[in-house]
Amino acid sequence: MKIIVWSWLMLFVLVVTGCYKENSPEPSLEPEAIYGKYTLPQGNHDYDPEISEIYRKYGTLLLYRFEDKDFWWAVSSDIRWKYQEGIGTVGGYEATPADERYVGQQLELIKGKFLKYFPESFLNKALPLKMLLMSDLNYVPSQDNEPTDEDRQFRHVYWGYDYMGVNWGNENILTMTASERNAFKSEICTVFLENFYKKTKESAVDFFAVSSYASGAGTSPSDGFVDASANTPEKDWISFIRAIVSTPYEDMVNGGILTNAKIRQKYDIMIDFFRQTYQIDLQAIGNDVE
Repeated sequence: MKIIVWSWLMLFVLVVTGCYKENSPEPSLEPEAIYGKYTLPQGNHDYDPEISEIYRKYGTLLLYRFEDKDFWWAVSSDIRWKYQEGIGTVGGYEATPADERYVGQQLELIKGKFLKYFPESFLNKALPLKMLLMSDLNYVPSQDNEPTDEDRQFRHVYWGYDYMGVNWGNENILTMTASERNAFKSEICTVFLENFYKKTKESAVDFFAVSSYASGAGTSPSDGFVDASANTPEKDWISFIRAIVSTPYEDMVNGGILTNAKIRQKYDIMIDFFRQTYQIDLQAIGNDVE
C-alpha cells in the first residue's frame, strides 16, 4: 500500500512541476551601475558609458562631479591658496569641476593626448584612484596682496593625494590650439610618469652611472644634464622624461640635446628601459606633435 501511495505522490509532483515554467532571466538594457562613494554613471550623457568602461578597465574613476575636499585634501596639508588681511596670500591651488557640456570633448582630449600612449597593463598599474575633470585649475603664488586674475598660473594637470586633476572641461576646449594640445600632452605624460617613478622608484641603474650628482659636480649638457637644476637622480630622471615626451626626435638630433655624447647615452638607456620594461615608446610621444 505504501508503494502505491508513494507512486501516486511522485506522479503528482511531476505533473505539477511540468506545468510550471520559470521565466528565463533577461539581461538589463541599462549599463550596470558602479557603486561607492561616487556612483557611475554620474549622469545620462553620451559620454557616461565610456567613463564607466574606463573604470572597469583600469579601476580609475573619472569624475566631473566631486566635492571640494576631493581636490584640496592631503594627509598633512590643505593645498588651497589662502588670503589673510595683513599677512597676504599663502600659495596654493584652486579648481572648479568640469562643465558637463564639454566633458565629452575633454574625454577625447584625454584619450587622444594621454591614454593612447600607454599599454593597458601599465595604465592598470599606474593610473590613480581618481581623475578629477575640471573646468579651471590654477596655481596662486604667495604674495603680499590678494590675488588677481593676472596672478593665477594656469595648469593643464595636477597630481594630488589620490587623483590626477585634468583641466580643459570648459568652452575653451572648442578653440584649443595645436600648441595648447601639444603642451597638454607633454604636461600630462610627464606628470603621470613622474609620479609613477616617485611611487615605485623603478628606473635604469645604468642611467645614473653616466653623470655625477656629488656636491659641486657640473650640471651642464657636457656633464650629461638636460636641465642645469636637475642635480639629483630623481630630478635628472624626470627632466629626461619631460624632454623626450615634449620633443620630436628630429629636433633633438639636428642641433638639439642628442648632439651631446653623455646626454645621448642616457637617452638611449631611458628609451630602452621604457620599451623593455613597460612596452612604452617614449619617443613616439615626443614625435606626436601637431
